[in-house]
Amino acid sequence: MVDIWVYKLDFDKKVWTRIKELKDQAIFIGFSGEQVLACSTKESRIQGNKIYLTLAEERILYVYDLDLCDLEVCLPCPNVKADWVQNDWILPVFED
Repeated sequence: MVDIWVYKLDFDKKVWTRIKELKDQAIFIGFSGEQVLACSTKESRIQGNKIYLTLAEERILYVYDLDLCDLEVCLPCPNVKADWVQNDWILPVFED
């Protein structure tokens, strides 16, 4: 069982506050934890209220659902070789 908690920094009060939902936001965490991105999911196929993360030793994409408190393996590209070098998040921006 995995439990991931999300905190928001209140800059005025200088305190961290736990939040229970991301609503139409998603968080992406790289395998080292050094790369963290947040984005809106309003006009995309990315699901909101989820945390997408990878682990270096496994090279697998995981999706943590904040509603269900559940971690699942996600294989959007099942034919990609398992020995790829590094995983970086790329979020394209489409504008009209």
